[in-house]
Amino acid sequence: MFTTPRGFDALWREYNSAGTPAGRETAWTLLKSEGWPADYDSTLQRLRARRYPSFVPTGELHEERVDQEGLHYPYTVLVPKTYDPKRSYPLRMILHGSTRHSAWRDGVDHWRNKDPFRSATMITVFPAAWEDAMWWTQRQVDNLSAILDLLRARYHIDSNRCSLMGLSDGGTGTFYQALRAPSPWACFLPLIGHPWVLRNEREGVSGDIFAANLKGRALMVVNGRDDPLYPAKALKPYLDLFERAGATIDLKVEPGGHSVRWWPQESQTFREFRAAHSRDPLPDSLVWETDDPQHNGRCSWVIIESIGNEAAPDPDPLNTVLFPDLNPPRRAQAFPRHGPSGRLSARRQGNTITVTTRNVRRFKLLLGAGEFDFTRPIEVVVDGKSTQRRLKPSVQSLMKWSIRDGDPELLIAAEIEYKVPH
Repeated sequence: MFTTPRGFDALWREYNSAGTPAGRETAWTLLKSEGWPADYDSTLQRLRARRYPSFVPTGELHEERVDQEGLHYPYTVLVPKTYDPKRSYPLRMILHGSTRHSAWRDGVDHWRNKDPFRSATMITVFPAAWEDAMWWTQRQVDNLSAILDLLRARYHIDSNRCSLMGLSDGGTGTFYQALRAPSPWACFLPLIGHPWVLRNEREGVSGDIFAANLKGRALMVVNGRDDPLYPAKALKPYLDLFERAGATIDLKVEPGGHSVRWWPQESQTFREFRAAHSRDPLPDSLVWETDDPQHNGRCSWVIIESIGNEAAPDPDPLNTVLFPDLNPPRRAQAFPRHGPSGRLSARRQGNTITVTTRNVRRFKLLLGAGEFDFTRPIEVVVDGKSTQRRLKPSVQSLMKWSIRDGDPELLIAAEIEYKVPH
């Protein structure tokens, strides 16, 4: 048995370097079998005090992950050659355009000139999309999250300074990820894309789109004034909607058409935008709406587990935009609806969580480590009805969610499940 701290050190290094939920599950099982005390405080201390390996590959790396269906997802990573595991690095992930093609062939990708993206202070990732795995599909939600998980296990990445950027189809994909899977990202930079594409049912978009999910999100949007595909003025109805939902929008209109020739002179602006926005992994308030609790029920510390069959309000002020170019101009749905959805807003103040729901039948609240005083009751007010519960931090909850997330900044001490009366 490993009964010495040095022995446990080796097992915890194996846990932290796993890079997948299955690998972490195996490592945790081995830790327990070898005598790890598995109490909450010592386990939390280990998760917070992780160390990163010194001898890891740097420079331009060509990687690939394979999903459970056997689909291969190539990606390229630029790691500073001066990488130092003792310091943390922000990460930017950049989504390419032109996704209507077959899968990447060996040695071929859409970023042949990577020199402008090499940095001594940042890790850059270029994932791949193609006609069977577009940026606006559940496959890519899972893929981007899995790539981030793999890289966090190998490199000392600042989980609260991971940004998502894309151009053209990648810009549209950045809008999609912000609307459907925002939790891992500090901010979003969609360039020469358009959320209007996400309402086109022929594009194969996974799931319905909900502007409400952008509350508290920061986006820098850049489009060309004379872009024949997505002129900057055409985005205004959607950007106005996103601001009504609670997003912070920084719109820049560049002269010219559907190109990014202006990128070099804007690169400093992009750096400043990223530097100004770090992620709060456990924000005090958030809104989440979903049509698919099984695949898309969670946002940070809130999980919608089941919804009812009630129709959404019509018109829904958070899904209605004015299209001034129609003849005559008229208001219409920003994004189509294919069935019921559930919306939940939650706010934490001290030990009190206030929740408002629409068409949510069951949900779960994840209580962050260090966010609550567990010597006092936790009050949950749901649609005006208050209940109080006494909870203790649990190593079972801590490791359940650490294994699933692999996010060192998102640690969960306890959880509350709630069934909404109806």
